[in-house]
Amino acid sequence: MKKVLYLDVLRYIACFFVVGIHTSGIDYDINIVANIYDTMFHNAVPIFVVISGAVNIGKNISFNKLWKKISYLVLSYMIWSTIYVVLYHLYHKDNLLEIGVVSIFKEIIKGHYHMWFIPMIIAIYILIPIIDYIYNNKNLFKYLLFIVFILSVVFQMVSKYKNVNNFIRNYFSESYLIYFLLGAYLKEIKIKKIYIPISLLIVIFITFMYVLNNSCNIKNIFTIWLGSAGHSTICSVVYVSAIFILIKGIFENKDNKFVLPEFTYGIYIIHPMVIKTLWTGFINIPTIREFAIIDVPINIILTFVVSLFVTFCMSKFRVLSKYLLLHKY
Repeated sequence: MKKVLYLDVLRYIACFFVVGIHTSGIDYDINIVANIYDTMFHNAVPIFVVISGAVNIGKNISFNKLWKKISYLVLSYMIWSTIYVVLYHLYHKDNLLEIGVVSIFKEIIKGHYHMWFIPMIIAIYILIPIIDYIYNNKNLFKYLLFIVFILSVVFQMVSKYKNVNNFIRNYFSESYLIYFLLGAYLKEIKIKKIYIPISLLIVIFITFMYVLNNSCNIKNIFTIWLGSAGHSTICSVVYVSAIFILIKGIFENKDNKFVLPEFTYGIYIIHPMVIKTLWTGFINIPTIREFAIIDVPINIILTFVVSLFVTFCMSKFRVLSKYLLLHKY
């Protein structure tokens, strides 16, 4: 597949956001500054899913290639989940024989806390042949995008506001399909120069509103529009669209000879291990709550850089590189 620079840049942004979410939560209790940093990276997962939609939809991927994609993800999930389960019990000095094979297998299937993304994206990948069929009819695809938007975003917000608990809310709650479809739609947009500053302002404004909503605990209609935790909100859709257009506008016409290494999947997979090693496990670097405004970003950058370095080193081993570190979402 031809390298697309702006998608690579978006991958690294989303990857940094994921690391930011998990690192800002280490040993800061309910520190409001750490909470603010966590909120700023709120839309990491939707960005990843939008990238995946832009990469996969409209490519008419064969069933054989799709099966290989899904098989790779299942294999990666099982191997890394096993590694995390074994390391967890070794760290806590548990006797694996006493725990039992069945219990360990259940833990492996459940996966580490950050690995829920993989089953979610597999579930969406299964729909690719159907989505591709619809995508060939642009009007029908736009209709599908509209319907999914109504069900997974608008209806969810209205339901939360009206405190309605029903079938549609239960089964479309936190649906990332909207972002997958959105990726295919956004990649076709021709970016005008005026879109870039407008998109930047939107990203800044919504980020500010996220921070305000989180730090001030606003209990009004803004909470419904922003969402206190989930991504089924208009603000999340607008934010992700704006950052996609912004990065596409800046990097689309840049020289694609500049290639970013494909390390984001590896960083995503191993960064919790790095966090555990540096702050809550073996090395145990102390966090400075009083200076969290400086300490948190330093810790985020350190986690990202160490994870990048470890991924780079592991990529030198062919088996690890081919099967465990190079998925492109």
